[in-house]
Amino acid sequence: MRRVKKPDATALRRMMGTKVTSEATYRKIQNYLTEYDRVVSDYERRWGVERLPNLVSPELRGRFWQQMDKLNDAIHRDAAVDVEHHVAVTLRAYGALEKEAIALGGKEIGMDVWTAHADGKVVAIARDEQAVKPIKEDMPDALVYCVQEVAVILAKWSEQNTLAVQVKDTFPGATVSAVKKTDLEDKLDDEIPF
Repeated sequence: MRRVKKPDATALRRMMGTKVTSEATYRKIQNYLTEYDRVVSDYERRWGVERLPNLVSPELRGRFWQQMDKLNDAIHRDAAVDVEHHVAVTLRAYGALEKEAIALGGKEIGMDVWTAHADGKVVAIARDEQAVKPIKEDMPDALVYCVQEVAVILAKWSEQNTLAVQVKDTFPGATVSAVKKTDLEDKLDDEIPF
């Protein structure tokens, strides 16, 4: 059986105007970041998205964000050796955040709230209305809603976005990855000139 040749990611990055590195370097960086995502996802599942740094002292929080800047800089420079080093250091930093958060009385988020990233924002969905206020106090920069509010928003949204509903009904495994308003919607909603 003949192997199917994978698309050349280097050529794709060149076409997109991004910095071009060797395929081997790109794969090394992706490998380190896959491990980073795996570990950080576990912390975020237990503590909430971007919540853990807010539960520690300002000194540790500042050092953590400095480390994140170093990791992001290494990624931007496509420096595989530096990415490997800074992934390891950053993962140790997450452990230090968790240790200090627990020492200061912080609690894992539990099943009363779910958190996620959406369009650059942290969104928290609480089980009930009573949980919204303490979660908002704990995560002041997050958009915080309870399940009932999300149900109201989605019901109203689905009335106005029937195509998305039809796609979800037709393709049960489909997921919404982005919501965009197009100029076409405004043009189609103009007055009829007769």
